[in-house]
Amino acid sequence: MKSAPPIGGALFLCYNKFSVFSNIPQESARQRPTNCMNFLKQNLVNYFFIFLASILLAFFIFRGISGARLAKQSETIVQNARATAKGLQYFFSDHERFPQAQEFVNAAVMRDYFSVFPPEKFASQQCPETWAYTRPTPGNYELGFCLPKDSGGFAQGWNKIVGKQETQ
Repeated sequence: MKSAPPIGGALFLCYNKFSVFSNIPQESARQRPTNCMNFLKQNLVNYFFIFLASILLAFFIFRGISGARLAKQSETIVQNARATAKGLQYFFSDHERFPQAQEFVNAAVMRDYFSVFPPEKFASQQCPETWAYTRPTPGNYELGFCLPKDSGGFAQGWNKIVGKQETQ
């Protein structure tokens, strides 16, 4: 496949290619602009398609990277939710109740049960908030979390882990 010369080169080639016909009778000379314009139009069409293909390629690469980032964020949120649920069970073992909402947001209280607290937040268009915690009764809790993409058996959007007092 021949590569097309730059547009400036196309004009130069077109001029030189058809200038050799100057000693041909007048009818052939009239065809020069048409042939030259066809040559230029074809090159412009080629450049347009190359430009369009480049834009589409960039779009799909960006979309793939964005999708991978959202998948990784969702995976991290699910792991953090499961670790948080386990830590809440340890809190219950020590206090015979789950933490109140004010205690849950207090890092000083919760750091005894988690190596990193609070869990990492990932704000996105689908999920402006990542975490929500409520304790309807001292013996149970609801840990809500929002996923930007399906992960770990949880659907995109808001999900909930409900914890209850474990019987021994």
